[in-house]
Amino acid sequence: REMEAWVRYIVGKVSDAGLFASQGGPVILWQIENEYGNIEASYPNGAKYVAWAAQLAQSLDVGVPTIMCVQPNAPATVISTCN
Repeated sequence: REMEAWVRYIVGKVSDAGLFASQGGPVILWQIENEYGNIEASYPNGAKYVAWAAQLAQSLDVGVPTIMCVQPNAPATVISTCN
């Protein structure tokens, strides 16, 4: 719950300021999770969390691509990247 509240808060602030590229701003993509893939196996619900985070990101519909760093099992709606 805490992560969802935080993500919604931050996305709201960025959106309210018109900063997403879909609003004419400079933010061309956003990252929902960072390098979770490195520790995912340590958590029994790790894969479920990844799917949940991706769904949360897509539900916010900010109009720019969503990325996850070092997340080889990222859903098709999310771009898996590496820093």
